[in-house]
Amino acid sequence: MTYEAAPRARFLGFGRKDPPGAVWREQALAEIEAREFTTDRLAEEIGGDAAKRIRDILDEARAAATSSRVSLLGRLRGAPIERAWGQLDVADEALLQVAPDDYVRAQVPRLRRRAEALPDGDLRRKGLEGVSTTAAVTPELREELASILHSVNVESRKAQTRVRSFRNMILTSATVLTVAVAGVAAFGFAKPELVPICFEPEAQVVCPTNVDVVNAGGQVTGQPPISQTAQEQAAQDQAARDAVSGWDIFLVELLGLVAASLAAATALRKARGTSTPYGVPIALAALKLPSGALTAVLGLLFIRGGFVPGLTALDTPAQIIAWAVIFGYSQELFTRFVDTQAHSVLQSAGSSVPLKTT
Repeated sequence: MTYEAAPRARFLGFGRKDPPGAVWREQALAEIEAREFTTDRLAEEIGGDAAKRIRDILDEARAAATSSRVSLLGRLRGAPIERAWGQLDVADEALLQVAPDDYVRAQVPRLRRRAEALPDGDLRRKGLEGVSTTAAVTPELREELASILHSVNVESRKAQTRVRSFRNMILTSATVLTVAVAGVAAFGFAKPELVPICFEPEAQVVCPTNVDVVNAGGQVTGQPPISQTAQEQAAQDQAARDAVSGWDIFLVELLGLVAASLAAATALRKARGTSTPYGVPIALAALKLPSGALTAVLGLLFIRGGFVPGLTALDTPAQIIAWAVIFGYSQELFTRFVDTQAHSVLQSAGSSVPLKTT
């Protein structure tokens, strides 16, 4: 491969030694390359020992960004992300302390921009506003700038930690709900007569997948029987348990899941991108799906129990399916609070200092 072709091949991903990974890994590797170039360029002025120490720090950051030997628990806790970006922050702070004066003065505007995440009344932020890009670089100024950068970096990592913790809570809730959905479906399939999603209008029993006639000579009115003896009521209830199918709850959950998927897709119109390395929007979508399946089942059970006046006797499977879709979509009423909290957490992280140093 010629010299001219080598950079292009590397740009396209051929001949690369680092394993492909998540976007945050690629961003971290790019930042590491930039710090290494700066360190090599300023090595003579920095000094051999200091330059070597900064390179060692960057090597640790690279090892964290490229490591594939991280457990699932470690990934959920954000261990590789925290280590990679933490070491990058240390390298930045070290460069401010040992780099030439011109480099330090050139960093003041960028540091001033990043310090905007600090509170308005913060003394460090006020002190930085008075630093000129032509000011003399004294040891005291270096220490002050390094201290401000350290504070900014700490606030940035705290904001990212809050986002990660919130994401993990959503994923945990989604996992629990998914297990609950699977358990309800399995129980409904094995013992459908114990939780029948069937309705008993006049002269018939209507289930999501079946319709049985109770009184062949009776008139179908779509309304519950006006009056029944205890024996007639017990007989119709038994007919409902006989007509129920193991696929009823599965079908209702599936319809609720589809409706929740539609609701999640519709919510994307308000979604905004995020620079955090944690997929909060994806986690929210994962929470909506099992929520829709459960609200579809629970909503129909509420109707069957008479909690919704006027809807105690759905008289066709189509009506049951339609209400399953409506209840599945209605999970938005419950997950809206989670969406609002997610927006608040992401906005807080966005107003804080992003992990990227550009």
